[in-house]
Amino acid sequence: MKLAEAIVRFADEPNPPMRFLAGTVAVNAAEEKLAGMRAEFEKWRILSVSTDGDYTDSSLGGFLR
Repeated sequence: MKLAEAIVRFADEPNPPMRFLAGTVAVNAAEEKLAGMRAEFEKWRILSVSTDGDYTDSSLGGFLR
């Protein structure tokens, strides 16, 4: 019943969530997954951002505007 009530609530929301976790077990599992993903992103952040291109080239024709 609680889950049904939560889902019905979304009908009145102008911007309902794209993703919804139902229950403590699901929320805890998602938090653990996100923490692992965040740690991996941070571990490789410097290498990731080092791959940025040089966007000062005028041939981009307004790409950055």
